[in-house]
Amino acid sequence: MSSKVLEGVKRVGLWNSFMGSVKSVLEYTNMKNIEDCMLMGSTGMAFRFVMKNNCDASGPTVYDWASEHFTMLDRIGIFSEITLLFREQGMNTFKIAQASAMEKIKSAIDRNTPVIIWAPSSIMEFGIICGYDDEQRVFFVRDVGEDEPDPLLYDNLGISMIPYLYVHVLESCTDVPQEKMFRSSLVYGIKEWNKKFHVSSSYTCGNAAYQSTIDSLSSERFNDFGFCYCMAVYAQSKELLAEYIKELSIRSKEIKISSKTVEYCMDISDGFKEISMKTPFLGPKKVHKVDCKKELALYLKQLREKEEHVMKSLEKAIGSAN
Repeated sequence: MSSKVLEGVKRVGLWNSFMGSVKSVLEYTNMKNIEDCMLMGSTGMAFRFVMKNNCDASGPTVYDWASEHFTMLDRIGIFSEITLLFREQGMNTFKIAQASAMEKIKSAIDRNTPVIIWAPSSIMEFGIICGYDDEQRVFFVRDVGEDEPDPLLYDNLGISMIPYLYVHVLESCTDVPQEKMFRSSLVYGIKEWNKKFHVSSSYTCGNAAYQSTIDSLSSERFNDFGFCYCMAVYAQSKELLAEYIKELSIRSKEIKISSKTVEYCMDISDGFKEISMKTPFLGPKKVHKVDCKKELALYLKQLREKEEHVMKSLEKAIGSAN
């Protein structure tokens, strides 16, 4: 029996728990030094705005994890390997898949690489495994919470309220030309903005997500808790996106981004920050109540118009850079 703990792995420090986990792993392994805005922007994650039609809390994590996460990290030159399956009731081979995933996790830890997983604690977010103990049959974990989470039992790997067995190991890094990285992220962001259909008919993305949210604010099905959570997540995403676009406007030699576009990105960031301040997320066990819904709907319409201008401007910028 063996055990190993990687000391000094940081807790997940971003509202977007997947990218927060990535950042912690990259920092611990020294695989890549990257600022938050460049990580969220150049991968494309900061462009994502997904909402359910009742504004429940699931929006930020509803997408194809395996293909999206691999491609996002590939944009910045990170090669990674992903195990993903949904634990269907009555699945015959789950224990085999679980045992295989455990070996991959322990192998990565033995190579001094923390591992990203889904729901390492009771919080339904991405987090990190930073150690294991065969005698106790537990993994040591980091999550989005401030407190030290309890260890995760081997037998509970992949078992949670949302029962996905998700194991993601960041393997290596290669250099990507800066202009290619910038262009790829913008192409992705524009595609997400214009997307007509998402993975489920209950969810919308980009431009359509604004309208869905505006409609939900006047609906009896409106989820106060979920709205407050989503606005907290997206307020940080919009802030980091604005920083990214500003940096891109300075650093890119090929893609010319106007000062007006940067200004509008900042306005959108400030807008979401203000909405989040008016509807603060208080925590998973707190009661949330959203007031002034008509005012919020009007504000979101204004922000949507500005983001439409931004996306058309970015599309024009990458077109003229061809």
